[in-house]
Amino acid sequence: MKLYIAEKPSLARAIAAGIGDGKNCDGYISLNGGNDIVTWCYGHILENFSPDEYDEKYKKWRLEDLPIVPDIWKLKIKMDAAKQFKIIRDLIAKATTIVNVGDLDREGQLLVDEVLNYLGNKKPVQRILLNALDERLVKESLDNLKDNEDFQGLKNAALGRSRADWLVGMNLSMSSILCNPFTKKS
Repeated sequence: MKLYIAEKPSLARAIAAGIGDGKNCDGYISLNGGNDIVTWCYGHILENFSPDEYDEKYKKWRLEDLPIVPDIWKLKIKMDAAKQFKIIRDLIAKATTIVNVGDLDREGQLLVDEVLNYLGNKKPVQRILLNALDERLVKESLDNLKDNEDFQGLKNAALGRSRADWLVGMNLSMSSILCNPFTKKS
């Protein structure tokens, strides 16, 4: 079975229309009698741990604990995406080949790749390149799948941006509050 994992439902519907003969199921679309399956994320369905999830000491903000820099970056499943994550996980287990159907940008690449990495996927992954969602272009793109490994630079760029956002956001937020003379320290 070939499993297409789209970044969002609208992209999944476009892929399903391009392949044809789809049957809507709970969290996915079955195509060609189940030989092809299209499922989707809802944007990022994984999120970074918060500082206190790395270490309980960060529940109380203290200037001497900054900067917080995780040794190993950890992700968790977003609570509102748990059902869809389970559907994707179960479909990956049945798949022989997976197709990353993220948008053609660094975030689109990361959205699907982070799920595959989180689950420890070892199955072959291809990448579809779509500039638009019209049926003709989708069909052409389905005939020209690329190796997902060729796009790891995009994933790494998105991952770097995400981690930089976390580092700056968490550390500067804490330090600006802790150093503000008008903020009560508790």
